[in-house]
Amino acid sequence: VAKAEAYLAAGQPDAAVAACREALALEPDLLAAHICMARAKLPGEDFLAYLAHFHETLRPRVYLEIGVDVGRTLSLARPATRVIGVDPAAKAGHGFAAPTTLFALESDVFFESGAAERALAGETVDLAFVDGLHLFEQALRDAPERVARSGQSGVEARIVCIEQQLSVRERDLGGDHRDQRSKRCVAQAA
Repeated sequence: VAKAEAYLAAGQPDAAVAACREALALEPDLLAAHICMARAKLPGEDFLAYLAHFHETLRPRVYLEIGVDVGRTLSLARPATRVIGVDPAAKAGHGFAAPTTLFALESDVFFESGAAERALAGETVDLAFVDGLHLFEQALRDAPERVARSGQSGVEARIVCIEQQLSVRERDLGGDHRDQRSKRCVAQAA
């Protein structure tokens, strides 16, 4: 990946992509190679810059994030924002600037169990960020739940991963998408 990063820094995106493909042939889930390839194919600011811009511009009262990971994106919320994070692997103990409540639940359970209603306490979501399983089907299942809890001016940002080697049908027939995927991720506002 260091070779790919060097090519990218030298303004050689095609060589960077080729070096990323070499790395991914050895280790298909090498996140650094996926990120480098995405930057080579889709130059410009990454999703963190856009999400920070959304927080700065929109100044949401309530921010919902599905797929918290290590909390890097949760930390972009401003102190006046009430933050709700949902991730089955969510870990407490992060120091966030905004008041933050973490739910160690899958999004399906969060919405179906009534936890969403209790967390929102009658408020609506002004900004939502979906960075969970990176599966179309899951985002589709969650969409009506998120929309039902958003205000009229609510904004949603999503991470969209395009799986290039394994189709949804192949995955549904038993393929292990976590070990065989080659994806590129882009930020998309909806």
